[in-house]
Amino acid sequence: HAQLELSRPAVARRCMSVADLPGQYLAPHASPAARSPPLSLQIVSSPTALHRLDHIVAGHTMQGKAAMLGAEGVLYKPVQKGEKGRREVNFYEMAGEIWPTLAPFLPAYFGTHEFAAMRYLAMEDIAIRFREPCVLDLKIGVRTYEPTATREKIDSELSKCPGQEAVGFRPCGMRVYGTRTRQYRCRNKDWGRAVTPETAPSLLAEFVCDDDAYTTVRRIRRVIPPLVQRLRALEKVTGGLSGLRLYASSIVIVYEGRDDEAASAKPGEPPRPAVIDLRVVDFAHWVQVEEGGVDEGYITGLQNVIHTFESIGAQASSFARQMETTVSSLPQFELRDIPALSRDPSSAGDASHGGDSDVDSDEDVDGEREDSEANLQSPVALAALLSELQADQISR
Repeated sequence: HAQLELSRPAVARRCMSVADLPGQYLAPHASPAARSPPLSLQIVSSPTALHRLDHIVAGHTMQGKAAMLGAEGVLYKPVQKGEKGRREVNFYEMAGEIWPTLAPFLPAYFGTHEFAAMRYLAMEDIAIRFREPCVLDLKIGVRTYEPTATREKIDSELSKCPGQEAVGFRPCGMRVYGTRTRQYRCRNKDWGRAVTPETAPSLLAEFVCDDDAYTTVRRIRRVIPPLVQRLRALEKVTGGLSGLRLYASSIVIVYEGRDDEAASAKPGEPPRPAVIDLRVVDFAHWVQVEEGGVDEGYITGLQNVIHTFESIGAQASSFARQMETTVSSLPQFELRDIPALSRDPSSAGDASHGGDSDVDSDEDVDGEREDSEANLQSPVALAALLSELQADQISR
């Protein structure tokens, strides 16, 4: 595969309530086809209404499963303990006023809510508008630690993904729908930590691969142009955010995996651009610096993501052929069988692979037992889980 040609640093919303939502549920950067009438969104009043979200590909875990819950089109993210939690809440509360140009790239925010004494950030679940959402979580920036970080914290961050300083990003999780198999391929954070200038193109290419070389070429041509357009728009916005530093922040990319026009497409006919959405998330480590200037490390990572996707788009046939063997060897899952975040399905070939062997003390809180999905869906079990989440005080 081609090696990523790295960019180098030059020196090295509006907050919304549910009532605000009609007419602007999807921000202006969403593809035109995604701007359908708003869904009926509601803030739930009982924890028994919450459920697991199968399209969450990264983030907090509890007993090996995603800690984020959802209901009625709203995603509930546990507020982290201490300063990190306060900082993230503050960002969502004030970002729209301080950095209004960034607002279209933030999920709609519905305040904080408590269930079973656990505080949650309530925000838009951008994946619910997609029939078969393909999701990628990318942590952006050449470094993920703050300027005041201790030597121990710096060493810990560098050890997680040594290649991120060189590349400027790392994939944290992914799921991709296969149009022929009608199943999903999944990757977790361990896969993304292998990112280097040499592996970056193939890692990102997996996100736009379909079941075989022919359908992959079509998917690349559907997805890459609108995706690069959105990324370029975000690059322009972040280039104007003086003083803001987004350490350890991520972008979540979603595109529609179902291609209803594929079967009737004529040879050589260009496909219709895919429905795309892209949002910036995770603000527990944002910093505002007095000296101003743009976040060169963040912009460098974003530019490298753009250049990599552009390279994949320009060499669609070559990447499709090169990736066909890799894709065909990966396990695929029915929607109900998608593995837990802490499992690496690619290393075992099935969803019964054991728990995360490299649990990060600052990212995961794993219980001693493994609850079944059936138990977690029951009202009593969900209420108990919320109590566990509160007791363990999940931290990133």
